[in-house]
Amino acid sequence: MSQAIYQIIQQNLTSEGYLPKDFNNLPDCEEVKYFNGGIQLSPGEFDGKVLRSPAKIMLPAFINYRISRIIKNQIKNPTEQNRLKTLSLFKKHHSIGIVDPVISFIEGSVDKAQMRKEAIWLACSTSDRESVKMGIALLGQCGFAEDFDILRTLGCHEEFTLFAIVAIRKIVPNEANSVIFLLAQNLNGWGKISCILDLEPSNSAIRDWLLRNGCSNSVGYSYLANICAEKGNLADAIEAQHIDPELFAGATDIISGLLIKDITLNDGFDEYPEAKRASTAYLRHSRTMCSNEFQRKTAEMLGKVTKL
Repeated sequence: MSQAIYQIIQQNLTSEGYLPKDFNNLPDCEEVKYFNGGIQLSPGEFDGKVLRSPAKIMLPAFINYRISRIIKNQIKNPTEQNRLKTLSLFKKHHSIGIVDPVISFIEGSVDKAQMRKEAIWLACSTSDRESVKMGIALLGQCGFAEDFDILRTLGCHEEFTLFAIVAIRKIVPNEANSVIFLLAQNLNGWGKISCILDLEPSNSAIRDWLLRNGCSNSVGYSYLANICAEKGNLADAIEAQHIDPELFAGATDIISGLLIKDITLNDGFDEYPEAKRASTAYLRHSRTMCSNEFQRKTAEMLGKVTKL
């Protein structure tokens, strides 16, 4: 059996306790690439796009019920044979499409201590990403605060961030937001997007970071532009008489993302309630603060769209 994904992530954490950005060295990469028609997706891309797609991802109820029975059997009788059967099952289905209905069938019908044991085994001892995701989801239903390190470690990899932050919210609700904020600062792709969508702008430090550094990511600025503008109170911040270059650069990222119209499921300029105020303030600052071609083009495009 290949090395467990959890161990690979642990071994590659930096001295600060996070993965190098864009790390994607998982043992099932080639297998996943094969099933995706030879396309190498970035970590978290499949789940992130599925959640933003109108395509139906949920399986019929009777299939989810059958899957839940196999998982329950493993939890109640965790033999090697049952574990192998469960792992084989997860290779056939994407966790994003089965996790919620399957958990609804399982919850309340198995012993929590046994469920936790198998959840930890799936999350920490398997080499298939869908098995790890299901382990994370199950651990969120039965885990304790002492299991937080497992979830945080797995959440450092953008393939698992979406699942980890949901579980973290459930087992350490009081500390979850600060953990998710730290994860967001150390991610750059679909994991960062998941964190920021979930992040509560509960203090000025978070709001300021959302405006300065939140929108920048390796997937596309339009995925985070509106959410950063609203959670960070963009219009209020840049209506100040003077702003610093870093804030202007972050505002440029957000404005450029809001102006993108080719990703229809992302909220754009027309959906941002304070668009006019933010546009007026940004264009005023742009007259003296544009320092590169990207900023100049963003200001020019904004001026054409708003006719300000």
